[in-house]
Amino acid sequence: MRRPPTPRWQCAWAAAVLVLALAFAAQPATAARPRSALRASPLHTHARAHALPWHEIGPGAGVFPLGAHFDRAASAITVVALMPRSDKPTVFCAHSADNHPPAEYEAAVARVLIDGLTAKYETNLVTCKTPPWVTVLNTVHLCIGNCTTVLPAHFSMAVHNVRRARPPVFLGACLRIFNNPASYDTSVDEVVTFLEFHKLVGVEHFTIYAHASTSNAIKCALRSYQRDGTVKIVHVELPVAENLVHPRGQFSTLNDCIYRNKGFYTFVLHADVDEFVVPRKHHALVPYIQEQMRNQSLSQIGLRSAFFYREANESMLNGYERENYVFPFTTRSKYIALTDDIDMASVHEVITRNGSTVVADPDHFLLHHYRKMRKCGDTVCADGTSTSGLKLGSMVEDDAMARFVVPVDDAVRRRHELMELHEGECMKE
Repeated sequence: MRRPPTPRWQCAWAAAVLVLALAFAAQPATAARPRSALRASPLHTHARAHALPWHEIGPGAGVFPLGAHFDRAASAITVVALMPRSDKPTVFCAHSADNHPPAEYEAAVARVLIDGLTAKYETNLVTCKTPPWVTVLNTVHLCIGNCTTVLPAHFSMAVHNVRRARPPVFLGACLRIFNNPASYDTSVDEVVTFLEFHKLVGVEHFTIYAHASTSNAIKCALRSYQRDGTVKIVHVELPVAENLVHPRGQFSTLNDCIYRNKGFYTFVLHADVDEFVVPRKHHALVPYIQEQMRNQSLSQIGLRSAFFYREANESMLNGYERENYVFPFTTRSKYIALTDDIDMASVHEVITRNGSTVVADPDHFLLHHYRKMRKCGDTVCADGTSTSGLKLGSMVEDDAMARFVVPVDDAVRRRHELMELHEGECMKE
């Protein structure tokens, strides 16, 4: 049976649709749907985007950005930067798309992390607002003063885009490592012991800022952890003399670490390499955190600390003598905090946007702050030339660490075997 011919109106309709489709395809994407085009197109910079931290914006301005982080939920880029404490210049910022240089710059908002100190430079969080429809940014452009001038007054740096999916790591940690023989000379064994202990009690991932002073042997050890995905290493070098910023840029690296891990860590632990968060009535940190989350809107768990003493060459796991005095929260304390809720962080506490702070009972969790000490008669004095008075009360025996010694020692031994296998000669430097 012969098929009937197609009606003329259907042919005309199909031809019209085809013409419209071809016309639409010929239009530039930005002309048709500028917001969609902005979402889909990566940003390109008209200057080289610097991947290395702490480059100066313009010559002699004294503004050193460390990292830039875009959080589309806040419609803002946060740049962590060192800036002069006095005579602070205004930073302008912009972003561009579709290979075009920025059309205009807007003044950014710089917020200071109050450190109560007098060093020449201080850490600032520089906030650059973005349009609410932008979902991905690759580059931010910064300048000081007359932003219409040519380079090098302009500075472009890569942007880390904050994840908004479910964070893959429940508990991560931020750590910085530096070597300064005049005050504290960190060893490979101390770093490995810190990492293996905190892995045992529930920390899944570590972001470690390795200063230029960090020994090659420690960097080799960290690469062993980086190989198995446990550690992310960020290499940093202060752009100014150590005495011009306190404490060795720690506020900058700490806040950069936190903003870098928003959307990646649900909770973040901040501690130094000579500080161990020791459960005393629990076996790990995560069940306690989850228990606190069920009871209230939790943003921060404060960890109180006490000084533990050990001989100069003794493992921190064997230091069972401590001061009876336990420092109050915010004094020599550290914390575990809800990463996405952190606005800014200091060494001993964080400022959160919402939620509440719970200070852990030291009978449940105590931050063991290990110090290399030696006995001097009936007193306790610092190892080496310093004999500063650190005795804050009567000494007590505390063996809460004892139950962790065997499993941590075993983990440390296995890690050294891996390092010897893969790092070899590098570990001997």
